[in-house]
Amino acid sequence: EQQEAERQRDDQPTRGQRVNDRVEYMDPQGLEWHFFKDALYCMSSVNSPAQPLPMEQPTMVRCLFLDKHKRVWVTTKEDATVRLLTTDGQLLGYLTPQGMLSRSYCSFGHPVYSITESTDGHLWLGTKPDGLFRLTERQGGSSPAFTVESISGLEGISVYGVAEDQQGRLWVSTLGEGLACVEHAADSQPTVLKGLPGYPADVCQRLRHVHITRQGVLLAATTEGLMVAKIDKDPKTMTFRRHTKDPNRSGSLSCNATMDIVETIDNRIFIATETGGISEITSVDLLADTLTFRHLDMASGLMPTDMTISMTLTADGHLVVTSNT
Repeated sequence: EQQEAERQRDDQPTRGQRVNDRVEYMDPQGLEWHFFKDALYCMSSVNSPAQPLPMEQPTMVRCLFLDKHKRVWVTTKEDATVRLLTTDGQLLGYLTPQGMLSRSYCSFGHPVYSITESTDGHLWLGTKPDGLFRLTERQGGSSPAFTVESISGLEGISVYGVAEDQQGRLWVSTLGEGLACVEHAADSQPTVLKGLPGYPADVCQRLRHVHITRQGVLLAATTEGLMVAKIDKDPKTMTFRRHTKDPNRSGSLSCNATMDIVETIDNRIFIATETGGISEITSVDLLADTLTFRHLDMASGLMPTDMTISMTLTADGHLVVTSNT
């Protein structure tokens, strides 16, 4: 009976229609095939099996992070929780404001938007709107526990991301206060530098992401374009260049509102934008006054959407992109 049902299904004709310059087909399995210019898309509504993470109340998940101990950190917005899980989804506990793990539901007290683990083993939690926290894991206990410290100089600021350079300094992207640098990050009182002379904080106050290349070039995704600078020994002497969309130049950035930055293993750099798809930097010199970009978007036929929110690289080198839908 199953074979007969499969034969009848396979005998069904596909249904196709032309919409502007795009041809759409529905195959017998219910998959939508879209042919547009030189690209082929397969759109599937089939859901992969997944186990929902139980939530005590409706809330938005803001950050997922895997630390060097293979623990999964899950943070939420409205109730400001920080969960630690095993890689197979078993709950280790909720992080308390005192840095302990509680088996009972409790709030960390600060909505965590990003987590970074520096090379010295510290965990850095960027929160909105409560600034940056440093977590130092305590040794010797039967259960993970952390010393929680708020970094002085960043209180009351929305921190969206942290990147570590080769000198061990932290570069902090904030939503409203521009770019900050944390020097001597392992000290009891790290030094926070804000208002760097070379950074145009009056224009690019809102940063979503900071990336540092293997060659020591800093790239910052802002709501007003892409910022690029060579990291100097003295942050106060750094020169920042801003790259924006130029309607008169086809190779410019596709959209000023940049969201995320990813560097591949072969040093290709992709910029996710809010409404312009993905822009890949094709210029060899990242510090040039003018950069050239290749556009992966609906107009080029290389993307089924122009709204790109975040990206990541898989272990086998695939670039995975999320959109609003």
